[in-house]
Parts: sequence; C-alpha cells; structure tokens
Amino acid sequence: MRRAPIGRRTRRTRAIAAAVVPLANALVLSSGARAASSAAPASPPGATAPASPNVQFNADFLRGGLGPNTDLARFEKGNPIAPGDYLVDLLVNDTLVGRFNVRFNAEHPGDSAQPCIDRMLLERIGLTAALMNGAAVTQAPGGCVDLKRISPDATVNFDLGTLQLAIGLPQALLRRTARGYVAPQYWSKGIPAAVLAYDASLFRTASAGRVTTSMFAGLTAGVNIGDWHFRDRSAISATNGAWRFQSVAAFVQRDLPAIRGNLVIGDSFTDGQVFDSVGFRGISLSSEDRMRPESQQGYAPVVRGIARTNAHVRITQDGNVLLETNVPPGPFTIDDLYPTGYGGNLLVQVLEADGTQQSFSVPYDSLVQFLRPKIWRYSLAAGDIAIGGRRTGNHFVQAALQYGFANGLTGYAGLAFASGYATGLLGTAVETPLGGFALDATLSKGQSSQQGYSLRLGYSYVIPGLGSHIALAAYRYSSHGFRSLTDAVLERDLLKGRHALGEFPRERNRFQANVTQALDHGWGSFYLSGSLTNFWNQPGTSTQLQAGYNNRARIGPTNLDFGLAFARQRNETTGQTDDRVLLSIGFALGRSANAPRVTASVAPTFTNGRGDTSAQITLSGTQGSNNEYSYSASVEQSPGSRSISLGGGMRARFANLSAGFGAGTGFTQFSLGASGGIVVHSGGVTLANQIGDTIALVEAKGARGATVSSGSNVRIDGAGYAVVPYLMPYRLNEIAVDPAGTGRDVELAVTSQQVAPHANAVVKLKYDTVTGTAVFITARLTGGGFVPFGASVLDARQTEIGLVGSDGAIFLRGIPASGTLDVKWSDSPDARCRIVYSLPPASRTAPDAAVRMEVPCRPIMPSETDAKSGGHPPRSPKASEDIK
Repeated sequence: MRRAPIGRRTRRTRAIAAAVVPLANALVLSSGARAASSAAPASPPGATAPASPNVQFNADFLRGGLGPNTDLARFEKGNPIAPGDYLVDLLVNDTLVGRFNVRFNAEHPGDSAQPCIDRMLLERIGLTAALMNGAAVTQAPGGCVDLKRISPDATVNFDLGTLQLAIGLPQALLRRTARGYVAPQYWSKGIPAAVLAYDASLFRTASAGRVTTSMFAGLTAGVNIGDWHFRDRSAISATNGAWRFQSVAAFVQRDLPAIRGNLVIGDSFTDGQVFDSVGFRGISLSSEDRMRPESQQGYAPVVRGIARTNAHVRITQDGNVLLETNVPPGPFTIDDLYPTGYGGNLLVQVLEADGTQQSFSVPYDSLVQFLRPKIWRYSLAAGDIAIGGRRTGNHFVQAALQYGFANGLTGYAGLAFASGYATGLLGTAVETPLGGFALDATLSKGQSSQQGYSLRLGYSYVIPGLGSHIALAAYRYSSHGFRSLTDAVLERDLLKGRHALGEFPRERNRFQANVTQALDHGWGSFYLSGSLTNFWNQPGTSTQLQAGYNNRARIGPTNLDFGLAFARQRNETTGQTDDRVLLSIGFALGRSANAPRVTASVAPTFTNGRGDTSAQITLSGTQGSNNEYSYSASVEQSPGSRSISLGGGMRARFANLSAGFGAGTGFTQFSLGASGGIVVHSGGVTLANQIGDTIALVEAKGARGATVSSGSNVRIDGAGYAVVPYLMPYRLNEIAVDPAGTGRDVELAVTSQQVAPHANAVVKLKYDTVTGTAVFITARLTGGGFVPFGASVLDARQTEIGLVGSDGAIFLRGIPASGTLDVKWSDSPDARCRIVYSLPPASRTAPDAAVRMEVPCRPIMPSETDAKSGGHPPRSPKASEDIK
C-alpha cells in the first residue's frame, strides 16, 4: 500500500494523525516542554520561521508507555515531514495563488523534509523577470532556490495540518498581476473526447377535436483533438409528423493565447460590438476577453413572459431556433440562452395548452462598451452571409477595432465590404458625471448610387445612492438612403426576384430603454423596459413595453412575496394593442428549505379594449437531499373555462427529466422533457444530467456514489467517472470529491484539485482511490506488553504505511488478504518486530465490514531484516505515488 501526503485532502492518513495528536498532547504535558498543538512549520534554509525547541516525552502521559528503546527523536521538533511530492495551497503574502504539487526534500536521512522552491514554483509565485534571470535562480544547486539569497526578508512556512505553503516576499520583487489571473502556460488543453448535449421535449394538445403533437430536440455535438474543437449545433423538430432538421451552426475553433484571440472556421456570427451582428459561413479571428483577468473584462438578454397554462416556448432569432422549452403556468424567466452575437431581436412564441398562441419580441442590441486604458479589442471576419440560417451567396469582409485611450475614453471603428456595397463606422465612448455615452456614425454606399448615414447614441448610468440603473438607453436614426449590410443583401435578393423595394421595411428611428430601481426601507424594486421602432416604407410604430414591481413582506413566521407585472405590445401594421397584467402573491407552507410554496395570481388581458380576467393558484416545491425532485399543481379559472395542470421533474445523475399534464374545458395536454449530455473518452462513455461548453471529466475508480462539487446531483458512476458540467475557462476552478456516499472500503488520496481550462476543453482530473477492508489491529509483544506507542508500521516493501497508537492500536486499509508487517520503533536491531496476519474470509467477500483482530508481534533477527530489505535501507515514502 502506498502512502499519501498527510492533510485535510486525504482520509487514509487519519491513523497516522491519530497517533501524532496524542504525541503533541504529551509534549504539552511534559515538564518544561513547549509545543504547538498544531503541526510545526517546516523552514528551509533561509526561512525566518523559528525552529521549534527540542522537547522530551514523558511516558507517564502515554497509554501503554514507551518501549525501552523507542526513538521518538523525529517528533522532537513537531510533526515530521516525509520526503515526496505534496499537493499544497500556495499563499504568497497571505493571498491564495492556487493549488500545486511541491517537492519536499530531506538533506539527511531522518531529517524532516523541506519544500523545494524551484523555477516553476517561482513562476507561480510571480517573481519579476529580472530576478528570474538572476544568478540566485539560474545557478541554484539542485534546482532548489534559497529565497534568502533573493531577499533577506523572505519567509517560508509550511503547515502540515492544512497543507498550506505560505511564502512572504517584498511586494517590489513580485510582478504586478491582476486579481484572478492565470498565466496561459497553466491553461489545460484537456483530453481528446467527443461530447453531445441534448434538450428534447414533446408537447401534445387536443382541442376542438384537433390533436397537435410537437417534438423538438436541440443538439450540440463536438469533438476535441488537441488544440482544435469541432462543434455542431442543430435542431430536429416535428409537428404532426412533419419533420424538419435545421443546422444552426457548424464550426471548428481554437484559442490563440499569444494574441488573446479565438479562431473560428465555419458557421459563426460577427461579434456585433461595433456593427450589427451578421451570421455567415467563413473564417473569423477575434479577441477573447475571457483570457484577460476578471478585473479587466458575451451577452444575451433575459426573456420574461407570462403563460396561462402549461405552455411551450420557442425562441428564434432571424429564423434560427435558439431554444424550445416547456414552462408551467405563470410568469417565466429564461436567462440561459446561448449568445449568438450582439444584435438581432429575439422572437418569443408561447403556445398555450388550449392551442392559443402569443408572441412578442425582445430587443437584442449593443451595450455601451468601455475598455480599460491600452486595451485592444479586435475582430476580422470574411465569408458568405447567412440570413435565417440560409446562405445567400453574398460574400463580405468586415473588420472592427476598439481601443481604450484613457480612463473613460474608448474609440472604435470598422469597415465592411460586400459586392456592390461598402460601409464605414467611427465612434467613441465617453464616461461623464452624467453617465456613459457612446456616439457613432455609419456611412454606407450601395447599388444605384444609394448612400446614406446612420447615427446611434447609447447611454448607461447608475444613479448614486438611489440604486437606479439605466442598463441601456439607445436611440438610432437612419437616413432614407442608408443600408446596413443585412439590408443591402436582402435588397439585392429582392431586386433579383424583381420585387418592389417597398416590400422591404427599412428602419428609420429606434429607441429602447431598460431601467431598474431598488427602493429603500423595504419598499421593493421595479423595472421598466421597452422599445419604439418606425420604418421609412411602412406606416405605424412598433411598441414593446414591460414593467413590473416586486416586494416581500414578513407576515408571522413566513415571508409573503408579491408583485405586479405589465406587458404591452402594439402591431405597427394593424395598430392592434395587446395588454397583459399579472398580480401575484406567494408564500411557503413552512420554514424548511423543502417547504411547499403557494402562488396565487390574477391576470387581466385586454386586446383592443376587450378584456377578460383569469385567476390561478399553484402549489410547488422540491424534495430530496439535493432538491433533485420537483413538483407543481395548479388550478386556473378564466371566462368560460376551467383547467388543472400537474407537473414534475427529476434531476437524475444521468439526465434531467420532466413531465406535465393539463386538462380543461375542451382540451387536454401533456408534455415530456429530457436534457443532459454524453461524453465519450478513452475510459468509456459517461452520462451527465447537464453539460456546458467547458467541462471536467472526474475519474475516481471505485468511488461510486461520491458527490462531486460544482454540479447539481453530480456523482461518480459505476465506471468511476463523473462530468462537472460548467467550468470557467482561463480561470482556476476548484473541483472537490466528497467521499460520503461511497462504501466504507474506499478512501481518496486527494479530494480536491484545481484546473484552468481552455474554452471548450474537456479536462480530466484523476482522483486516486484506495480500496480494501479497514483493519484495526491490536499488536502485542511476545512478552505480553503492547507494541510501543509512535512506532512505524512498514509493509513488505519497507514503506511506512502507518504509526502505532495507544495500547498497540494500528489502523490500516487496502492491505493484502495475508502477509507480514514490520514494526520499528528505533534503529536498534532489537527494536523491531514482525506481524504475520491473515484476514478472515468474510472480509474478502464483504470489504465494507471492518476487521478487528489482536495479533502477536515477534522479534526480527538481523538476518531476516537484511533478507527482507534486500540489503538496502528502507526507502523514503513518496507521496507523489498517489497524486497525478
């Protein structure tokens, strides 16, 4: 059995710790001795941490006493550190840098090992380039640097109990790095793997003798090979048996860390930060802001709506289906859309259970963009323009550049060319005491000498002290002759088909705003968002307006949540208005986290002055230790109709499952849903209940049932794998495995690791496990007494695998079914004995059952020692054997 480093990230070494703690207590009680109750820090040459004073053990305070020749000198300066590699938390000037493997060396046999500060560790510490190239580093003997040669003020302290290596250095010797930054050389490329994420739904409704069945499956498939990541996003849908397949995007992508960029070949979207976003098939090279530190850093809007029944929601952009999902009755919020660019309104369609349908659009436009001083943002794209997922045969080239000139001053510009079309943009973003402004002008020249201009003004402001936030207020005016790139392509296609240009609506004015306000003294908060748009060749004005107020009041033992929401939509062609109001209250039936929740609502609706009102009451909640089960039941009353809706969901280890049923006056409805992911790798196939762009594959053989952090109900499967669904690219992600839930015969050498992945990578983290029966041995000497306290327990390879506790107690795991163990309490030839053991047959078939046995430990003759060790001294244990 191999030894793991002692610390909070291993369970196997608790037996050693259990023996060391009484030793520390004995030190405290020993006459005239001083000792810390925690592990003494290890200080290499040059460290300023004072060495612990030598102490003596008083055997009267130890149960069972000490043997006559027991040598506990290695404990006289605190807990000894065995040579090897240890996974430690590195702190530099009390700031956590990360978790790394650090080699510990011992200058002489029997000495406590000291950390080796090598060149790689100095890079992670952040030493300046001048010092990294200095003689103290380049000429370090054995590769280990004495920090005292770099600075007399340097300190190195290692806490064995918490596995923390704390290094102190003057700030002037360290590189200035932004908080949260991980250098590119530490980014993980991941492993070769294939992934598939799916989101499938079935919606069936029967109304007025007509049955409608809709099915949808959104698929994201990918293959990772080295630096390259292939992805294909597609959708399969069917309505009453009429199937349709749509490829949304297919591309290959890789990171370019040297220029903080991202290369994409295939279907993509321009980033939309300067020009309006355009879909195309071709090649693009753009800056990747996520590679920068968090303190120096895209966007998709939140979709809100109101459903009367168990409804089916479809969200599209330019004809591309972005999402289809089922929602329960009442208000809904969708905030997890894939970003497809920075422009192009979203069309939201809500199909109710009774067959009725409502739709509205959500503005999706550029926000005010500020860059820090001396920061560049760039994009270059070329290819075939695609509109509505259809390639048009119109080729284009587009380039954009943004630069931060100073605090609160950013400039940006862009050029775009297509057949018979050219456009240029110039703009600036300025921070003022009254908020941030972005102003730009775009000139375009198209066919038939058509040319025009477009002016755009953006505004963003947070009112100090009031909590008000105008997230976006933008106005745009376009002259009669102005054409955007998309307009020019559509117009060209219309001309080819000899259609009148008047059939194509061209935007003239557009205004949109989004305001949120938090009120003081428990008065809640409200929001207001909307847009107004009119066109050159189409009468009327398109209006979108949403407003709401939310608050919470304490009534007795529970909280009462209440809110008021309003939504208005006006069709610019017909002039028809549709107004919806929702008044809702909600409270929990109990104080527990899983207490059921009751929500009641009243929803008046007005269409061109004609109104009706519906009312609804819903009971919902979650169950399970991880809230993996959900349920809801509701009753609705509307003019001439009454309905009930039932729904439930389960977040299993392998998928998220949901089902719903509804029935009312003249209709019935039911729905099913399933989402999750599949990862194919060298170790097999692993299922996941959800999966994102950047994921981790955890391997912990034999640890079935162990819980993995950073996921909802993520557990190690029978093959020893689990998928962590969402990682932050280019950032340190800590992933912990909780052994709770595994069998008692399993222990983890390491329970937590950190990784900084590339975007779209599948990174593999291996957690070594030790399986086997837990064995509690009481060892007695041939004379009748106990084996001495603090003695080392050695396996057949003469590797230390434990220490003897009080009354000859030894705890071991994973040892062979039969064999020998040597016990050594000093270097004296007569201070050794040997245990010959054989585990009971029952323990071999039921390893979860711990074994307790009392065995003799007979003396070892010198000839037996030489034969067993092969004439070589016992080797030092290496903790690195358990760390990959």
